[in-house]
Amino acid sequence: MFNWRYRVLFNKEDAKKDPAYLKRKNTAGLLIKAMKKMYLEESEDMKRGIEAFSKVIRATYPELNEEIPINS
Repeated sequence: MFNWRYRVLFNKEDAKKDPAYLKRKNTAGLLIKAMKKMYLEESEDMKRGIEAFSKVIRATYPELNEEIPINS
């Protein structure tokens, strides 16, 4: 049985970052997930907008490239 006393409460890398930054990064991750669901059903103009916005978000928060890969 897993011993709950030894569970990891937080990532040490996340502890180095500002809590406000982590909150914005998590919100940006939710936006990317929602846009991935919308992408296939939208018009060409909307697809170009989603691609452009995704590039800006991924440049601002590079951790999202590992958490939410583009081709998944």
